[in-house]
Parts: sequence; C-alpha cells; structure tokens
Amino acid sequence: MTVLFLFRQTMHKLTLTEELQKMYNVAQFSSPDYPAVFAIIAGTTIVLTLALIYIAVFFWNIDSRHDSIIYRLTGIRAKKE
Repeated sequence: MTVLFLFRQTMHKLTLTEELQKMYNVAQFSSPDYPAVFAIIAGTTIVLTLALIYIAVFFWNIDSRHDSIIYRLTGIRAKKE
C-alpha cells in the first residue's frame, strides 16, 4: 500500500510505514536484521536467567548432610578378614 506525498511540487511515492515514521518522527532500524538479533539476545537472556534461578533454588534446598558423596561413601564398610 502506498501513499502519495507532495513535497515541493514533486511527487514522492512512500510506503505507509515510511509515511507513519515521518509523521510520528520514529527512527528507522539501523539494520534490517535488528528485530532478529533482538529476539536472539532476549531469548538467550531469558533462558540463562531461568537457568540461574533454577540452580539457585536447587542449592538453596540441598541438604548437605544427606546429599553429599562423603555421606554416601561412609556408609559402605569394607569387610575385614
């Protein structure tokens, strides 16, 4: 969809998006890949944040006396002959 825009007696053909950007003074993306890069960075940040929260909750709820490897190995006694 295009909108005809008259400027200084010359006719310029602008898309509706460009017309709205000029009307509301909105900056254009510096790169057409900007939305994809933003989505990748935002997704990675969310995943890493959730992983950090999961690890923190795991360590908060750990019982070091019963979950440690030292506790598990001390119960095993070698047979004396």
